[in-house]
Amino acid sequence: MNITVAKLSTLPLFMKGFKLIAGAEGLNREVGQVTVMEVPDFAEYMQENVFVLTTLYALKEDTNLLSEIIAKLGNKKIAALAIKVGRFIEEIPSYVIETANNYGLPLFSMDKNITFREAIGTISAEIIDSQFNTFKDLNKQYEYLLSSVLKGDKIEVFVKCLGEGLNCYCACVSPLGQMLAHYASSELQGGDEDVELLVNEASNSRRSLLGYTQINDDYLFPCLARDQFMGYLVLKGINQMGDSQLLFVRQMVVFLSIKLLEKHLVIETEQRMITAIADEILFQRYENEALLQERIKLLGLTPQKYHFVIFISFRNTESNDSLQFTSHQLLTRLRTVFTHSAVFFRSTEIVAIVSLPDQSLTAYHKTIKRAMTTLMKSEQVQQNNKFDLGYSMSVADLRKIPDCYEQANKAVRLGRIFKPESNLFCYDEFIKEGLLLHSLGTNEYNMMARTIIDPIREYDKKCNAELWATLEACLVSGSLEKAAQALHIHASSLRYRLQRIHDITGTNFFLPEGKFVLQMAYVLSKLDSDAIHEVSL
Repeated sequence: MNITVAKLSTLPLFMKGFKLIAGAEGLNREVGQVTVMEVPDFAEYMQENVFVLTTLYALKEDTNLLSEIIAKLGNKKIAALAIKVGRFIEEIPSYVIETANNYGLPLFSMDKNITFREAIGTISAEIIDSQFNTFKDLNKQYEYLLSSVLKGDKIEVFVKCLGEGLNCYCACVSPLGQMLAHYASSELQGGDEDVELLVNEASNSRRSLLGYTQINDDYLFPCLARDQFMGYLVLKGINQMGDSQLLFVRQMVVFLSIKLLEKHLVIETEQRMITAIADEILFQRYENEALLQERIKLLGLTPQKYHFVIFISFRNTESNDSLQFTSHQLLTRLRTVFTHSAVFFRSTEIVAIVSLPDQSLTAYHKTIKRAMTTLMKSEQVQQNNKFDLGYSMSVADLRKIPDCYEQANKAVRLGRIFKPESNLFCYDEFIKEGLLLHSLGTNEYNMMARTIIDPIREYDKKCNAELWATLEACLVSGSLEKAAQALHIHASSLRYRLQRIHDITGTNFFLPEGKFVLQMAYVLSKLDSDAIHEVSL
C-alpha cells in the first residue's frame, strides 16, 4: 500500500510537531519522496508526490511571493508542504492558507523544535517500509500466479484475481474481440457491452510509449508472446492507477500472455491441420467428388449447390496489432455473411470456400454481389481499407474448386492493375485479361511486343510523342472526344497521333480488327508490368 499524507499525519512525530492548517481534501495524495527546499525558485523544480519541508528562509524578506509559489506547487501536484514557523517567519499568512485550500494542497505548520533531519528520517522510513511491503505483496502475487500457471488454472482465475485485487471491472479479450473471461463484483457496474468498442478504438490508435492505451478511465493492455498479439486485458472504471497497481497489472499481463499463448498454440496446431486439408482441396485435382465432399466437411463446411472462392490479400503485410485485429475481424465477418463457408488463413492471406443453396445462377450472382457489398461496407473495413478482395465465378462441380481459387487470386492481381481505385474484384470482370495472361512469354506475345508495343514505346522515347498515352486514353475513355479532353489536345491532334501509330505498326485503330489488336497489345503490356507480380499464386 502506498504512503499517503493522511497516513503520515497519524505518526507520533506529526502528532507532536505538525499541524494541518489547509488542504484537508488532499490528504489522500501519495508521498513518493521527501525533500528540503530553501531557494527562491524551488517551486520550479518540484515534481508530483514530493513532501516539501522549508523554513522559507529565501523569502523572509518578501513573503508576498508566497501565494504565487503555493499556486505553482499546487499545479505541480506535490504531496504536501510543511513550513517551519518561528525561525524566519512567525506565522503563515491567511492568503497563503486560502491559496492552499483552493488547490487542495495539504499545508502544515511545523514546530521549530522539530529538526529537518528528524522529519526526513521519519518520512523516508515510512516510504521505504511501504515500498518494501509493496515488493513483498508483489512477490506473493507472483508466486501465486506462477503456481496457477503450473497447475493449469483457466484464464478466469487470473482475471478474477486481478479484479478482486483492484476492485474494478476487468476482462480478457481475444484478437477476434471474443470475451474470454471477465470479472465484475455485485457492487461494480457491468461493462461487457462496451468492451468491443474500446478494443476497436485501441486497435485503430497508436499505442502509447507506456505500452498500454488509456481511454478516459479505462485501460487496455496488449498481451504479447513470441512477438505476436494475443489479446487485450481490459480494465474499466479506474480513475488513477498507482505504481503498485500498475506493477500488479503488468505482472498479470505477463501471466495472461502465457495463458493466451497456450490457447494460441492449440489453435495454431488446429490451423496447421486445417491448412493442410485446405491445400489439398485448393491444389489437388480430385476425380472422386464424393471423396472431395468428405474432405471439405473436415473444414466444417457441408457443400451446397453452387460454390465459389474468396481471396483476400493485404497490401501491407507488415505485422502489427491493427493488421492482426483487422484480419480476425474480416475472418469473423466472412463467416457471418456466408453461413455455409470454410474460412481460413494461408500465410498472410485469407481464403474462403463458400457454398450457397440451390437457386438460379442469376439470383445466385446477385446474392454474391449483395453479400460482398455488405462485407466491404462494414465499419471495420471502412476504418482499415488496406486490402483487396477477389472472388471467383460460381461452379456447380465441386472438383473445380482449384480453378475457383486461381480465379479469385487472379481477380486481385488483375484488379490492382486495371481498377486500382477499387478493392473489390470479381473474376468475371476480367475474362479477356485472364485469357491474355496465359499468353505472356509465348511466341505470340513476343511477336505482339516486337511489332506493336516496342515500336510505339521506342518512338515515344525518341520523339516524346505520347503515342502510348494516346492509345491508352482512346481505349479507356470510350470515345475519341473524351480521350482528347483527357489528354487536353484537339481532336485533330488525337487523330494525327493515331495515324502515326498506324504508320509505325501497320495497325489501323479505326478498323475493328486493328482496334482489337491494339487493345490486346495494351492489355498485354499492362499484364507484363511489375504490378502483376504483387500477389503470387
